[in-house]
Amino acid sequence: MPRLAVRPPIALALLVAVACASPTAPVADAPPPSARATTLLPGAAAPSGTPVVLVLDGDVLAPAVAPTFFSASDVNGDRARRDQRAVLRWFAANAGRTVELPSGVVGDEGFHAPTRAPAAWRLARPGRTAFRNLLDAAPGLGGGDDDTLLERLDAVRPLQATGLTMLRGATVCALVLADDVVTDHAAQVASLRGAASGVVAFEIVAVRTRDGAGAAALPWVTVRVRDAATTCSGTLALFCNPPAPRSATVIDDVVVRGAPVASVYRYAP
Repeated sequence: MPRLAVRPPIALALLVAVACASPTAPVADAPPPSARATTLLPGAAAPSGTPVVLVLDGDVLAPAVAPTFFSASDVNGDRARRDQRAVLRWFAANAGRTVELPSGVVGDEGFHAPTRAPAAWRLARPGRTAFRNLLDAAPGLGGGDDDTLLERLDAVRPLQATGLTMLRGATVCALVLADDVVTDHAAQVASLRGAASGVVAFEIVAVRTRDGAGAAALPWVTVRVRDAATTCSGTLALFCNPPAPRSATVIDDVVVRGAPVASVYRYAP
């Protein structure tokens, strides 16, 4: 596994996180027409249906892997790069279709939930929200082949069975990386650096235990493909309260049960 780089102290000073629960200033991005009558604040509760930002690593949409057997072209494997934000070809052509995806294994999870953003993400392109800058590959977030602001993030939670179950029914806008999200479970930090395959949108329809795939296998996730150009263009939300895995080796959250607590979604800064 690649080593996580240590960020110099000066750069660390820029990473004052904008938390899920801390409303501060109006969101810069224009909300969709149906929401324009409401003042949207980062950290304010987001209603059900607001697209949630996730990051998927390359194992979730890998080519030639059961049960989907995507081709490399289907998942933009032939044009992955740091600033790639095009919709994955198969998803662009199959809105409304339902497909089942793997979610990785304990210690190498495939679904990841950012729960807040470094202030530096907003500064990457002033006047826009942090997560709009991420999805548009602003400088330092993939743009210009520079992804230095995606290293050593302390608020990206790898999702195991409980976190995935809490997302049932949620609409998702996801950045898809071509390789693994590198997570240090003990320090609870992650790196999102590296080539990206693009963006996808979907609704999480069902989550089921992945029987017969090994003790550490995380659930299957059934998704209904949504039009990413529409879904990801408006106001976004963060999934604020996913549980953090205890370690990369403790196997205690792989079986799908009822979600123990309600999901908390707040407008993304």
